[in-house]
Order: sequence, then C-alpha cells, then structure tokens
Amino acid sequence: MFHGTITEELTSHEEWSHYNENIIEDQKDFVYVKFNGLHLKSMENLQSCISLRVCILSNNFITDIHPLQSCIKLVKLDLHGNQIKSLPDTKFWSGLKKLKLLYLHDNGFVKLKNICMLSACPSLIALTMFDCPVSLKKGYRHVLVNSIWPLKALDYHVISDEEIIQNWHLPERFKAYNHRLFFNFCPALKKGSTYDDEINNIKHIISKINEILAHNSPVLIVQRWIRGFLVRKNMSPLLLCKKPQEKFISECETKWIYIQKGYEDRLFKDLFFQPETNKTGILTHWKHSLYSPVDLKNPREQRKHVSSIIYELKTQDIGIKSKKSRHLIQKDIQFSQHHLLKDTILSSLCILGTLVKGMIKMDRLRKNQAVLQQKSLIVQQRVEMEKHQKNLLKQMKEIRAQETYKKHCEEKFVTDMIAFQKACEQFQDAKTKVAIMKKLVFQVP
Repeated sequence: MFHGTITEELTSHEEWSHYNENIIEDQKDFVYVKFNGLHLKSMENLQSCISLRVCILSNNFITDIHPLQSCIKLVKLDLHGNQIKSLPDTKFWSGLKKLKLLYLHDNGFVKLKNICMLSACPSLIALTMFDCPVSLKKGYRHVLVNSIWPLKALDYHVISDEEIIQNWHLPERFKAYNHRLFFNFCPALKKGSTYDDEINNIKHIISKINEILAHNSPVLIVQRWIRGFLVRKNMSPLLLCKKPQEKFISECETKWIYIQKGYEDRLFKDLFFQPETNKTGILTHWKHSLYSPVDLKNPREQRKHVSSIIYELKTQDIGIKSKKSRHLIQKDIQFSQHHLLKDTILSSLCILGTLVKGMIKMDRLRKNQAVLQQKSLIVQQRVEMEKHQKNLLKQMKEIRAQETYKKHCEEKFVTDMIAFQKACEQFQDAKTKVAIMKKLVFQVP
C-alpha cells in the first residue's frame, strides 16, 4: 500500500519510474486518472492535468480538493470514501462547466450551507451524498434539490416533480422515492476499466436518468403532448387537402353500386316476366356491361357507363309497353306482392341480426367488466406491494443512518481517547520536569 502524495508514489514506484523526468508535461495529456484505495493524502500534482475528464480518487485520505480547479474539462469526479469535510466556494464549481456526475458519499460533510455551493455547477446531473452526517439533517434532500437547478438524480433516486413544485400532491406513481424513480447510478468500480468504458458508462447513466424522467415526470409528459398537438396542428392543412377528393370518389362509387343493383333487378324482371324479350341477348349484354375488363377508376368514365346503361333500359321499356297485355299486368301485381313479402322477410332478418349483435355486445361488455375487475385487483395488490417496499426501504435507510451515526460516534470516541492519552502523557512529562527542576534547585548551595 502507498502512503503520501501522488508525486511521491509516481516517482518512487517501479511501474511509474519512466515518468520521473517529464512527469508534468505528460500529465497535461492525462484524460483518465484512477487511484482508489491507495491511502492518498493530497492530490496537488493534479493541477497540471488540464485535459482530465474522468477522475476517480475514492477510498483515500484526501481532505482538500482545491487542486482540481484547473481541471476544467472534468465530466466525472468520484471522491467517495475520503475525509473531506468542506467544499470549495462557488468560483471553483462555476469553472467546472462540463461536470455531470459527482460522487461525494461516505465523507465528513456536516454543514448543509456548504453543500449548497454546488449550485454554481452549471451541468451537474447526478450527485451522491448518502452516508454523510449532513444527509441525516431534516430537509436535506429538499434543500439540495431546490438549490442545484440542473440536478436530476440524488442518492439512488431520480428527482420527482413533487419535490420541485411546492404543495403539489401527485398520485403514487409520480411521488418521491417511488420504485419507478430508483436508479443506482454509482455502481461498484470494476478492475481494469478503461477510459472508453468510463465514457460509455457516463453516457448510459445520463440516458437512463433522462428515460426515467420522460416516463415518470408529469411536466415532461404534458410538454410532449403539447408538442405533438402543435405538430399535428401545423401538419393538418397538408392532410386535409386530400379529404375532399377521397369523399368525392367514395360518393361516386356508392352511386355506381346503387345503379348497378337497380339495373340488375330490372334486368331479372324483364327476363322472367316479359316473354317477348330476347333473354339470351340481354343476359350476354348485361354480363358484358357489368363485368367488362375495362378499369373504370375515373368518376367521369363511371358516370358515362351508367348513363349508357340507363338509356338502353329506357329504350327497352318503350318497345315493351306497346306489347303488354292484361295477363302481364296481373303477373306484375303478383310480382309486387312477392317483392313486398320478400321485403318483410328481409326486414325481420335485419331485426334478428340487430338482436344477435346486441346480445354479442352485452356478452362482450360482461367479459370486459370481468377483465377490469381482475385488473383492479392486480392494481390493488401492486399498490400494497409498493407500500410494503417503501416501508422496507424507509426502515433500511433508518438502520443505515443509525449505523453511520454509530460509526462516527465510535470514531470520535477513538480520537478523543487518543487526544486524552496524549494530554495525559504531556501532563506526566511536565510533572517529571517540574520534579527534576525542584531537585536541582534544592541541591544548589
């Protein structure tokens, strides 16, 4: 294990011996530094790392981070597990304009006012401050969330709209500390991780935080709806231009179908109740006119075709009327009666069909109601489970806070005992010195 500053370690260790002569020039090109668990006390030589983007100095004995003031390109800074008790002023943090991830958990921060200096950091997205004495204070999260405006995630949870907007009570899904907002954006460090791995990890964390906010922030959801509405409103003139044409074509097609059916009925009437007509010729002509291979997509062509068929029917009626007899008139009456009976049967079938449809609809409604009841039961169970998980999480936080407080009390007791022991030793030394001086004074004649 190493003890001391980074410069001493780099100059003394065998693996870094080739940097002894030009170490400062080489440090200007450093973009990734990872010294975790080396018991470092200072990082003064990082002042020359002006190109540094990812800095990991966790689990050391660092107390001062002012040397990082010149590292203005920092994107990720990991200082958890150190002995930092105070943060630099706003001038320091306003210079770190690209800093997005900051890990400061498991340190000795006590004053909440000092933590608010981070409000000067313009791009800070994620921050960790758990396992610090300041995290046990009342209103700690509320103050940080409303002081650091660009912040989106704090201590394992993405910030909800309820924490930002005062006196806004949201449903359970959008409340603070909801399981949907949970995200561990400070995972354990991996051995042998490279600069590219760290950059990809930073991108993944930022995109995941934005994704959670997009699905669980009512403000962002409403903004997305409004943007969609405005886009559809601006695009509506282009879409409405096609509607009149489609309507005109559909009307033409319905008229064509209606005329076809009327013509078909009239043709069968001529075939079966007028013996003088040429049945074979009319049938072949009807087939040719009805199923002709010509594609009549144009409405004008359809109207011409229909008008020609109607004209032929009128001419046939004029030639047939002169040859009608009383016998055919009686047959026409019988046909009308038969046609009326046919209409009544069809109407009764339609009524029966509507009744069947109504029964099917009622059955579908019953099934939907059963499905809704089942879903409501599932939702209630889910809500109860979420409440149980929330209570468990709260208990875990309380236990963790108590353990942290106990740990700090033990450390304080040890330091106090060491100081007391030193004071006792000093007092004993002073007493011995006084006794010696008294002896010397009494022995002098």
